[in-house]
Amino acid sequence: MMKIAKLIPTSALAVLLIAGLAPGTASAAAQEQAGGGHHGSRHSDRQQRESQALRQGRGMGMARAAETNGYPGPMHVLALAEELELSDEQVARSNEIRNRVRDRAPAMGRQIIEAEQRLEAMFAEDRVAPAEMEALLMEIAGLRARLRGLHLNAHLEQAEVLSEEQIEQYMELRHSGEEQGERGRGERKRMRRHQGPNPEDG
Repeated sequence: MMKIAKLIPTSALAVLLIAGLAPGTASAAAQEQAGGGHHGSRHSDRQQRESQALRQGRGMGMARAAETNGYPGPMHVLALAEELELSDEQVARSNEIRNRVRDRAPAMGRQIIEAEQRLEAMFAEDRVAPAEMEALLMEIAGLRARLRGLHLNAHLEQAEVLSEEQIEQYMELRHSGEEQGERGRGERKRMRRHQGPNPEDG
């Protein structure tokens, strides 16, 4: 039995974002504030990483709510095509969904970057008008919501392509891969602790 999913109208997704923040942005900002003298460089690095991801149309965790609750993404499904024993039709439909996101997301990302640049220029040039700022914030929030909706709807469509058994297997495979990744990261941390601090880091 296939998972039945209803596509979310992107106009309704504006409420998912507050002040245009993508998933993880708020926590990242809090970490930056705790970074003391490194705040400026961390902020710049984060901006550069986000801008690059937006230009490339990457999800940046925007569909995490779907991914972690049994709605697979097309990119990961195609990567596991052999393990999931996808039919030719399933591969073709999954490619269609992935390609649609790849075609649309970069342009939407560039719109977000341009709007964010206008917001920053408003402050850098000391010409902040509260009403204009509020309107721009709503514009940014709407742009981010539409991009997030594109990624979330791709997961909803992908779930309809797969059987319940394939979705269950997908979740097991993804969970197993994440566990292996966590073990690898933990081992690297233990090795660094045993080796002691790197003199070049001081």
